[in-house]
Amino acid sequence: MLTQEILDAKLEMERLFKILNVARQRVISLLTDSEMGGRHGGLAVIIYDRRHLLPHGPRIIGALPDSKREEKLNYATEKLVRVLLMSLHASSETRKEELGRFGGAVSTRRYVFSVSGLIEEADEAIGHLTAVWGVPPEPRPWPIEMWRNENPIFARIPPEELVFREDLIVAKPSAISTRL
Repeated sequence: MLTQEILDAKLEMERLFKILNVARQRVISLLTDSEMGGRHGGLAVIIYDRRHLLPHGPRIIGALPDSKREEKLNYATEKLVRVLLMSLHASSETRKEELGRFGGAVSTRRYVFSVSGLIEEADEAIGHLTAVWGVPPEPRPWPIEMWRNENPIFARIPPEELVFREDLIVAKPSAISTRL
């Protein structure tokens, strides 16, 4: 039998992956064809609770060729681990192309969103947008202006879109029956 906490975590992850997909679509709408470079999707991993390191995923978001799945999983995992071990806000803080370290993971107080597949600024913008749309600011407002200054793709999102989106909450976990 699953505990309510585990059920709530599973429902929360489903909700966040749905928001992440909506965020991916929004970010892609901001990219030019040359920025896309033929890429239309990727792979995402979310850490639900940093205290207990509950990973969820990997999930394919958008179109990702089978031949790229292992590579994108490796990148998404490396970014996620780097953010956790180095207590970073974003993996771009320690970007080193020559070492295969790229941007694309974003940390909040409770979650880590790691995306790999598009250009790295787009991957990271997806993480930022997922945090803004799907996670109530904790414990203070998100540093949106700092994120906009650090990420040119995230900066393209109009400020009026950068608010918590209650309309993206399908159901609150505590409102779901625990019967299986």
